[in-house]
Amino acid sequence: MTLLLALMAVAAYHAMPEHWRHTLACPATRWLAWSTTLTLSDALRLAIAVLLPMVLLVVGLALLDELASVFMFLLCAVVVVAVFADSAVARVATDQRAEWTEAEWPSDDELLENALSLSRQQHLRRQLNELFAPLFWLLLATPVAALGYYLLRRSALGTSDDDNNLALNCLRLADWLPARLLAMSFALAGNFTATWGVISSQLLRAESVAYELIDHAANAAEPIAIDPSLTPAVGLATAMHQLNSLLQRALVVWMVFVALKTLWPGM
Repeated sequence: MTLLLALMAVAAYHAMPEHWRHTLACPATRWLAWSTTLTLSDALRLAIAVLLPMVLLVVGLALLDELASVFMFLLCAVVVVAVFADSAVARVATDQRAEWTEAEWPSDDELLENALSLSRQQHLRRQLNELFAPLFWLLLATPVAALGYYLLRRSALGTSDDDNNLALNCLRLADWLPARLLAMSFALAGNFTATWGVISSQLLRAESVAYELIDHAANAAEPIAIDPSLTPAVGLATAMHQLNSLLQRALVVWMVFVALKTLWPGM
């Protein structure tokens, strides 16, 4: 069942129509909006917003398992599709390409490189938060953990990037392991020697920021650069396509491992 749920998660993330994504995100949006109106401490509000749906899902799965496993699977499938369909990556990429096309680029290579670096960092962060981290928690601890991560991410979305913010701090903790696995996946999917040389000293350091780690790993695994023979917009889009290719290969590494684990549980 785990492999099937993982395949459904990847399919929902990559192939869900855009208008369906908004519809599937509505329950979580309304729930989190309601939780912010509670006159409680930040910790209690976050606990209610994240933990209560997880507890209800655990109870629901336990009750359905008593009836028939197929009902339990259907509930898991609904949760997984809702969690992974709520992604802004495709929409942001489309808006970004339109913005690059309309922009008037000066003949400044440094400006283009800065735009590419910023786009790479933001894209990797979205991929970690919207695909790889929830997939990691799904594989490690069932859809209950994936739902918890999703609600935690959504809770942290509207907050300022402040070290004292509880939701962001919890999100950083939840990203710690998935980010390191993603960085190692980049090593396997790209230039292993260069990537390992960059990440080996950072993997076990608690102070290493997840987003910086995967950015350094991706840059080492497959350096992307803007082709000077292309227009700035086309060059930026082509470079980002190379980054997406690396991410897809890293995802294949994850799915192959899940398939092997499913076929040979004792490995």
